[in-house]
Amino acid sequence: EWYARLRAVAQPNRLAHVLPEHRSTYGGLSTVPDIAVYRWGRSPRDARGRLVNQVHVPPDIAIEIVSPDQSLRELDARCRWYI
Repeated sequence: EWYARLRAVAQPNRLAHVLPEHRSTYGGLSTVPDIAVYRWGRSPRDARGRLVNQVHVPPDIAIEIVSPDQSLRELDARCRWYI
């Protein structure tokens, strides 16, 4: 639901690309936030202008949604790593 709402506003207005579970590798680790948001001008693209799957820059916004089997401590640590 969050993904759909963000995407419905951000992409048609060319504000940002909203990507669900999009892997990015930087800082020596790979992360897969529940939702990654890249400002329109920072969206990871190839030479043809298409969005790429291999990303080596952090998203502008990384959204993590706590799951039933995940502890808040675990989620907190993950969110702090993004910062």
